[in-house]
Amino acid sequence: MTKESFNNTQGHTEYFTVSDGQFVKRVKEPTEASQSRVNKNGVTVHEERYKALTGTIVSAEIRDSDYGKDWSFKMVHDEGAYVIQMPYGSRYATDLAKRFRNIRQSEAVRLMPWSLIDDKTGKKRSGLAVYQGGQKLEPFFTRDSAEQLPQLKQVKVSGKMVWDSTELDEAVEQILKGFNVMAIEGGADEPMAEADEETPF
Repeated sequence: MTKESFNNTQGHTEYFTVSDGQFVKRVKEPTEASQSRVNKNGVTVHEERYKALTGTIVSAEIRDSDYGKDWSFKMVHDEGAYVIQMPYGSRYATDLAKRFRNIRQSEAVRLMPWSLIDDKTGKKRSGLAVYQGGQKLEPFFTRDSAEQLPQLKQVKVSGKMVWDSTELDEAVEQILKGFNVMAIEGGADEPMAEADEETPF
């Protein structure tokens, strides 16, 4: 079952990862909204999946874990807070960075991840749509914009050509850290809670 919103405990912080175009919340026991699966460690886990989350982004941090480097975003709303974990260098984080300059600070945004199979290539594509004030926010950075984000580069590694995203990832990092500045200016600089979710990628 997939939901877009749910009841939250007053002042409670809930933790999410992003997987297959949905927000995923781990729960200890099965619920009416949860799905159960066996993870790569052979452990049965219970998860609730949501299409979108709405709140004001007040902080953005980079954290290292056993699964690699991740972004951790904190969103506050009337009933509490969400902490959203995204893989560093993911399309989800890049799409958020592309729209950063079009986000009005201290106002709530609605984040909606997506995932689909490209009909032409047969490959999976994913991304993040951002809404504010009922309007979908377009990217500030586009192929035709005056300012550009760095492009992926092909480099040779062990005799093979691979795509290098180092410059793009570093640019995205500098942009998304701006959420911390926005939060301080808006008086909402709250400490980040610790996330305990398994990285889905």
